[in-house]
Amino acid sequence: MYFDQQRDELLRLGYSIVSESDHEVVGVRNVWHWDVIATNMTYVVYLRATGPLSRANIESEYRRMIEQARQLDPSRIPRGLQHGRTIVPVYMADSVDQDAVLLLESASPMRFAEQVFPMAFDRSARRAYYLRSTRIWGAAYVPKLRFLAQRLLEPASAPEKEPVSGCGVVITAMMVLVLLFSCALFAGALLLVSRLGA
Repeated sequence: MYFDQQRDELLRLGYSIVSESDHEVVGVRNVWHWDVIATNMTYVVYLRATGPLSRANIESEYRRMIEQARQLDPSRIPRGLQHGRTIVPVYMADSVDQDAVLLLESASPMRFAEQVFPMAFDRSARRAYYLRSTRIWGAAYVPKLRFLAQRLLEPASAPEKEPVSGCGVVITAMMVLVLLFSCALFAGALLLVSRLGA
């Protein structure tokens, strides 16, 4: 198979293989990211073997993958209520054309609590393509997605463990501080009301 190594890596990272054929392996992982506001995330990875890869090839599969990912999502938590979904198409391609490279290296459109993070490995050029920059929307998850891309496409230079999200920790800390401040204000208001009523 074109992607035995990537399939084994998905298993090592805790993915369940839910479907496989000669040209596609689908893996699902549901995990709580305590470093990102205690959010539950479902990742659905599609390992795909393909010939020459074009932008049109990638975009034509988005709808199918998104719909299938919704069916495969094991979480009972409604999407958007501390739960999100990330669809990760991973193409092992004979070649990748320039329009496809531009798509792979730019931020994909995001839906509410759902994103697509495509990546590809060009077998002829021996090169990986994926978003390497950090976008603002969804920034807390970018280190985790880059880690996945490195583990699947550039394992020699990839860290062994998924990184903690620095941005996610900052957001989580801010949310905890806001919650504590709100509780303190509420307690102060109750105390004031009880004293005024006495």
